Amino acid sequence: MIHELANFDSPLEDTKSVQEVSSGFSSAVRGKTHTDYWLKKVFHPKYRAGDGMRETGAFSVKIQFSGRREMFPLNTANRPDAARKSKQIWASLVANGWDKTLAEHKPQATYVAPVFVTVGDYMDYLASKNFYTPEALYRNQTKFYTVLSSMFENDGFGSRFRARRARLKKANEKLRAVRLSDLTPRRVEEWKNSYLASRSGNPVSEIRAKHTLDSYIRASKAMFGVKIRKRLADFGVVIPEPVPFANTTTVTRGRSSFRYHSRMDPTALTNVALDELQGEKTELLKIFLLALHLGLRRNEIDKLLWTQFDFKRGVLRIEVTEFAQLKTAGSEGDLSLEPELAGFFQSEARKATGIFVIKSTCVPRKTGGWQHYRAHGLLTELCDWLRAKGVDAQKPIHTLRKEFGKLITEKLGLFAASLALRHQGTSVTAIYYADDTRPKHTGLGKLIRIGGLGP
Repeated sequence: MIHELANFDSPLEDTKSVQEVSSGFSSAVRGKTHTDYWLKKVFHPKYRAGDGMRETGAFSVKIQFSGRREMFPLNTANRPDAARKSKQIWASLVANGWDKTLAEHKPQATYVAPVFVTVGDYMDYLASKNFYTPEALYRNQTKFYTVLSSMFENDGFGSRFRARRARLKKANEKLRAVRLSDLTPRRVEEWKNSYLASRSGNPVSEIRAKHTLDSYIRASKAMFGVKIRKRLADFGVVIPEPVPFANTTTVTRGRSSFRYHSRMDPTALTNVALDELQGEKTELLKIFLLALHLGLRRNEIDKLLWTQFDFKRGVLRIEVTEFAQLKTAGSEGDLSLEPELAGFFQSEARKATGIFVIKSTCVPRKTGGWQHYRAHGLLTELCDWLRAKGVDAQKPIHTLRKEFGKLITEKLGLFAASLALRHQGTSVTAIYYADDTRPKHTGLGKLIRIGGLGP
């Protein structure tokens, strides 16, 4: 039976002496407001040691109240003292609830939400809670630091990218020391305007600068995005207003700013590749075909395994392997192989001496998030070859993937292209990949000639 307390300010009575306790526990039924009740509740916690289980010297007690159960260390080896402390904890729970009781009697169990002052504090917390994959965190963090370096250039941070590798860590430490409160909307807007103004004058350079600026803005916004803030709220963390980059807008508008415009003849380029890359440069030909004819990304090509080919079914399985993660969950899928393409890779598979489709002396390396390519030299060599053939782009191999998307769009439509490119939805395909060079007319022009109105 639990005796309710009429007044917690008055002392609680103990009816048993130490001598009575030492001679044995009373058989009388006592309530939780009485020390006697807790004499049998306190215990020595056990722990596993090398030769078995052992007991601690000090007592502890487990108390359940209002649907919650906690163990309290009592820091005493004397049972009556432990019982008195247990009674005090129970009285505190009834009077004050869990929060105040834990703060007083078990402060190590009281959670205090962190407060972020600097960029470094915030970045470390995101990494410790695994809010991002290492690759996504590294990608966004690198662009965010680039923004900070540019934004605080007048404050002595502009030397970051002029520094040698040995000085880069020191430069990053300066950026980590930037206060979050300094990332005000006014400062962000001033940085945007300054960034574009320093790259004005050449229309082509201005367009590229806008696209680059938008990639920086998207990465920076992602560091403080709505999804991240919701997850932070689950830990009791609230980013003070104004949230950095929360209301920052990108500078380009509309599909035309990003949409791929094909400037290559894929048929002619494939014929040239077959003529020039077979033989001693077969590895370059493999990369070329995987990018243009199947739309694979660089990392997917670099770590592609022969076991991912299913020549009986005529498909290539894009999936997570022990050597590579996919860009997104939707990047997994089966790609159909044309018979001639399947025949080429099946022939190469018979001659293979390793598990990877692209030969390289390097092995896949685990990194802190940055992308490591085991066939980096071959990928660079193919980029040089493509530029020499007129594929004048910042990322020639990725341009082959875009050309693949354009070909599927023209043949089977936007939805099929989105599936083949393994995008999350058709919007990304439509904005960045779906160049459709088919004539955009109704076909009604022939009626003019039939009616005698034409030339």
